[in-house]
Amino acid sequence: MSTFSPDVPLPVSVTVAQPCIKCGYSLLGLRTDSRCPECGTPVDRSLRGDLLIYSDSTYVDSLRKGATLIMASILLMVLMTVGVVALGAIGVSPDMISLLGLVVSGCFLAGWWFLTSPDLGQLTANKGEKPRQIVRVCVGIAAVAKIITTVLPFIITIDTAVHMVLQLLDSLVLFVGFFAGMLYLRWLTPRIPNYNAYKRAKTLMIMISVVIGLYLITAVIGLLTYWSTTGGKPAGAAPAAGAALTAAVPTMVGGCAAAIMGLVTLIMYYNLFSWLRKDFKRVLEAASA
Repeated sequence: MSTFSPDVPLPVSVTVAQPCIKCGYSLLGLRTDSRCPECGTPVDRSLRGDLLIYSDSTYVDSLRKGATLIMASILLMVLMTVGVVALGAIGVSPDMISLLGLVVSGCFLAGWWFLTSPDLGQLTANKGEKPRQIVRVCVGIAAVAKIITTVLPFIITIDTAVHMVLQLLDSLVLFVGFFAGMLYLRWLTPRIPNYNAYKRAKTLMIMISVVIGLYLITAVIGLLTYWSTTGGKPAGAAPAAGAALTAAVPTMVGGCAAAIMGLVTLIMYYNLFSWLRKDFKRVLEAASA
């Protein structure tokens, strides 16, 4: 956790080697009682520590926008999931629903793009730089994949195999991006500081791993049970009703367990960004005061 004290006076005789907290200009050789020659920000502000209250307000506002967009995308996703049946009932085409899903995904990806904005005043000792860059690469790849799988079919016909590969790529990128994002938040949250959010990011990494593991185990058990109950019948042969039911039970149980835990994970994920949004607003208000 960060333990910087803003009350300790900085000696004016010291020369510094730190980027400006606002514009990133090198302050090498300047005294602490001088100003950045590029933007005029006092040099001592750039030396106060790693807490967000001493970062540039534009940077903190980008973090706030990111948390807000991610929260909005989660709410829209839930509403859309609940309303898919209703949309279909009133005659909304599946293609239009896909476009609505693209809007939700765009909101989510834009949120992470804002949330991983670079802090120009902290790049020299930025331990969160690697996961931040990984998240941004994943956001770019996911955005391209979403556009191809959602928009391109309106223009040209995409082969089913290509469509499946792109969807698999999108899922893999989101999986990698999720873990990189949680590692990035474990770097960012001590700068607020918010230890509960720091712990929540680690908890979510564990929970999403369990959810994915449950889905994989359920799929494997379902296949093994199905094969064992069909008695090695030739391909295409329909299994007996009892065998099909026996094969379906473990799959249903495992799928329900994974779905319930996934829902709990989503709620905790939303709460995390609710905390962060409030924290960023509080930091902005404290900095302006």
